[in-house]
Amino acid sequence: MTESELEQLVLEQLRQAGIVNVVDRDLSQFLWLGNNFFAEIVLTDGSKQADAERILKNLVTDLQDKGTILDIVVRSKWQVIEVHYIDIARTAEGGFRTALDFRAKLQSGTKEIEIRVDVTIAALSVLRQKLGKSDFTMHIGWSPEKGDVGEANIVAAVKAYLEKLLSQGGTSYWDPLLDKHLDLNESAMSYVLGHSTAFRELYAAITDAFSMQVRQSFLKSLALSGVQPTDFDKVLPELSNLLGGAYRRGQKFSVSARELFESLTRGEQELIKSYFLNQYQKLEAENPALLKEFRGLLA
Repeated sequence: MTESELEQLVLEQLRQAGIVNVVDRDLSQFLWLGNNFFAEIVLTDGSKQADAERILKNLVTDLQDKGTILDIVVRSKWQVIEVHYIDIARTAEGGFRTALDFRAKLQSGTKEIEIRVDVTIAALSVLRQKLGKSDFTMHIGWSPEKGDVGEANIVAAVKAYLEKLLSQGGTSYWDPLLDKHLDLNESAMSYVLGHSTAFRELYAAITDAFSMQVRQSFLKSLALSGVQPTDFDKVLPELSNLLGGAYRRGQKFSVSARELFESLTRGEQELIKSYFLNQYQKLEAENPALLKEFRGLLA
């Protein structure tokens, strides 16, 4: 049997069950690994996953009886619809954890589920560092009313975390139907905030923009272009000049900041926007005289 014949066999089984119309042909794959076949079936509707698993489990048994080994993964494509904060996280026994309890609604076709993500305080400290909230890095609790990272910042991080997990296929995929309680810990937060090359490049460009050596030139660039610093969509072209490090106005780069931004997940986009706004507000508080210099042009 060839890979193509396996694909036809699997799809025919799903067609007979009325499920083939929710198979994502682009993401599904059928491979010969030398000693056995591997098939990954990706569905666009999570409500059909149990039926597909049952049907294909029978196919695996039938093929095994004929001397053909098939390893199979059935998963669904999920979207993160919303994330919101609940309270301080608790253990199963009701005790408090050093973590924050967030809930996320996921959707796959007609199927909607809610999962829990506990964001540990150690993970929160990583987010604080990334968003320039260094005064709260060693803070044990969470104090948004005192200037700590806001709920929207943590929501964006949780979204980015879930989107990364959901984008991974193969045998190591996360199935939210089976595992509805996750921990977003320190290492996971570091992964979320540093894994994407596009995220790292934009983060570095924003950091450079507000550095002591560059911020005056950057603000002047915004002023000359008539761009309000709070209008991040219009700020993006100016950040293109900072990609790669040194600030040289007018230099061209093969990839623009807008292209990098559009390649990010929604969660990453919200985090990058938050980081830029936080850096601007920090400069506004620490050096109002510098902003006043460009106030007329930026008004």
